Formats: sequence, structure tokens, C-alpha cells
Amino acid sequence: MKKKQLNERQLDRIQRRQDKRVADAGDAAVGGPERRGLVLSHFGQQLDVEARDGADEGSVVRCYQRSNLDPLVAGDEVIWQQGETSNVVVAGLPRRSVLRRPNMLGELKPVAANIDTLVIVIAPEPE
Repeated sequence: MKKKQLNERQLDRIQRRQDKRVADAGDAAVGGPERRGLVLSHFGQQLDVEARDGADEGSVVRCYQRSNLDPLVAGDEVIWQQGETSNVVVAGLPRRSVLRRPNMLGELKPVAANIDTLVIVIAPEPE
């Protein structure tokens, strides 16, 4: 599905709101409406997020990703809200590192974020 075309004013308003959520993330009361989490896996517009604070700490919840957010990948730290019928990721926190790979058009797409260690395994071809 193609993203909506937004004008500069709308993009600026969205960015200010995201920045405010990120700034307030450290000050949020435990169990408040917005919670921190870690993206474990990605299924299109749905994400599996491990709750990092609140009563759900350590549990995995299924969340929808807002369409105005940049693409999120496994390892991203996010802010999510628990709703009555579904959970929603409302902001992504800044990444410490990102692993990217080129797609068929040569554009670099993120694969994983906030990686501390990378191990490359090579096996010889059997004779």
C-alpha cells in the first residue's frame, strides 16, 4: 500500500509530535498511556513488541504501526499505546546502529537496528 502524500505543514506537525513523545518517554509514569518497548519481529504493518515498562513488562504484545512512521525493524526501541481493541506503535526512538542491505532497485533498506555484536559464519563447500 502506498503512503499518503503529506504536505510540509503536516509533516512538520507529525515530526514535532514524535519528538515530544520521544522527549517525554523518560518522564512517563509507569503504567501510563504510552509505554516503551522493543520490536522483536515485523509482519507488514503489525509488530511484535516486548514491553519494557509498566504492568506488562517482559510480555510480548502485537501492535500496529502508524503509517506516518519511518519503517521499523527488529531491534528498534519504540513507544506504544495500549488500546481497547488493539495496540499501536506511536513513535520510534533514535537508533544506535542500523544494518542495511540493498533491495532490487539498489536502495538501502534497514534489516535490523541497535546491534551490539555481529557474527559471520562461513562453511566450506562439501567435496
